[in-house]
Amino acid sequence: MHTQIAAEAEAVRNKDRLAFQPAERTPALSALLDSAAAALSKAVPATFEHEGRPYYLRVSFGLVRVMVFETATASEPMTLAITGSMDEFGHLPYH
Repeated sequence: MHTQIAAEAEAVRNKDRLAFQPAERTPALSALLDSAAAALSKAVPATFEHEGRPYYLRVSFGLVRVMVFETATASEPMTLAITGSMDEFGHLPYH
């Protein structure tokens, strides 16, 4: 699986021009980016404090710019994506 993710990420990086890629063209990379977006959603706190008072959050990630690195010390991301949500935009996600 990780070999396929790396191969798909390299293929996308090596395109002649930057363009949106339909998620179904890179299923392994798409799954990785979906996992990243899910992790972001889970990490959003339900509440936060400001000036001593609690406030409550509801967050929707309709459009997320995500950089995924293979290692903590990598200088360049394995993949850089702007991913959209079907819930927000009414069509299939893209990366």
